[in-house]
Amino acid sequence: MTNDMMIRVTQLEGDAKTKMTFLVEGSLNFTGAQLLASVCQQAALQTKQVSIDLSGVAYLDESSATLLCWLRRQPKVSLTGCNLFTGLVLEEAETATSLVG
Repeated sequence: MTNDMMIRVTQLEGDAKTKMTFLVEGSLNFTGAQLLASVCQQAALQTKQVSIDLSGVAYLDESSATLLCWLRRQPKVSLTGCNLFTGLVLEEAETATSLVG
């Protein structure tokens, strides 16, 4: 079994001055989540709202979920399109983060 996880982040069409939406597809590990966070932080400097569509995520690990929870708490960032698995992993990561912090 390999530890290499594939992720694709696509900026969707729309009015980039008011909102940028990024579709995330594949399996998300911490390295991929760091890349996504970097993309979103740069986008937040250029637009009013950044939306991360997670409908294409098949798998995410605990560390990537923790980073996504951090992103969700940023003023301009929202997460959408979570399937049941993704939503549960994010909820668990958010609970773990609130217990520690």
